[in-house]
Amino acid sequence: MVRKFVENDVDVNLLYKDYTRTPLNTTVYFKEDEDEAARISILELLLQKGANPEALSEDEAVTLLLKYRVDINIKDFMGHTPLQIALSNLNSDMIKLLLDHGADFFGITIEGGYFDHDFLPTLELTRNLFDIIQLLESRGYNMDMKKRLQVLKFFVGSNQFLWNFRTIYILDYSSELKVRRFISKNFKRIGDDSFLDFRKGINKYLKTVTLGELYKKKIILDFSNRNDSFNVNSYDLQNSDKIEDEIKKELEGIAKIMITKNMSLLDLCKTSSDKICKTIANSEYVSKVNLINLKNDFPYLSEFIKGQINRSLITTYSKNITPEFLHLVFPMRLPDLCIKKHCKVFQQ
Repeated sequence: MVRKFVENDVDVNLLYKDYTRTPLNTTVYFKEDEDEAARISILELLLQKGANPEALSEDEAVTLLLKYRVDINIKDFMGHTPLQIALSNLNSDMIKLLLDHGADFFGITIEGGYFDHDFLPTLELTRNLFDIIQLLESRGYNMDMKKRLQVLKFFVGSNQFLWNFRTIYILDYSSELKVRRFISKNFKRIGDDSFLDFRKGINKYLKTVTLGELYKKKIILDFSNRNDSFNVNSYDLQNSDKIEDEIKKELEGIAKIMITKNMSLLDLCKTSSDKICKTIANSEYVSKVNLINLKNDFPYLSEFIKGQINRSLITTYSKNITPEFLHLVFPMRLPDLCIKKHCKVFQQ
């Protein structure tokens, strides 16, 4: 049948109506029960007739290669194995697939891809990395101090290029200290009409943390009071009131979503990093939060919520790694108070 279509000059890269799969995609995915030789024959025919192999996603391509027993530890021209590439791209699903097929992990390193760029990791990337670490360690991979510090470097970054990010992204995902510094350093821009996006981002963030009582330092409340004085024209006033109403509705909404018997999603955002981590580890938070389309249901608060959880995961990781690192750097015993102060610096 496929040969007959091809011989009649049917476009081999044509997308079926209402679908995003080409004939090549379909052959890979929906021919599981057919003879392997027939599958290979169809694939060869499609490729010979000009089917675009790039129409396959990376996951599809790897899945196809694994089916035909290609060397799973083969290296590219840079000397990277598929497992190393999956790690540098924080693809936890692909890492599990490769490990399940016997990929050798002893030569992989915490570098390349995401690890070589200075940016603010999202909750999705943070969770992916933790899943990857757990996967690797469960197979016997040694996460020594150097590797753990590389993970910490990825989480913390230097943040030298914060202006490359959208303002609201910086506010939602940076540490509380960096948020305060960022607002303090650039607060005067709020009154400048040429920085409209900046003003919108700051306004949204400050209204969120003040209306929800989500700030921990009084300086944020002071910034919020000063911010109101910049809403001087009718456009700003009208939109500020609208934003405030929407944020109030969303705060009421997340207050009704129970993560545990006694804790709502709003309560979770207000509590300490340690308690957030313990709560999400011992509850059904992942399924409950993921079942809700946060972006659609809570467009103003979705990234803030994920940012709060993300900060807690990173803070707890740094808190766990810092004492061991300090004892490694300073073989003599440091006073507990000194260690606590260093831990606090790392966490910020």
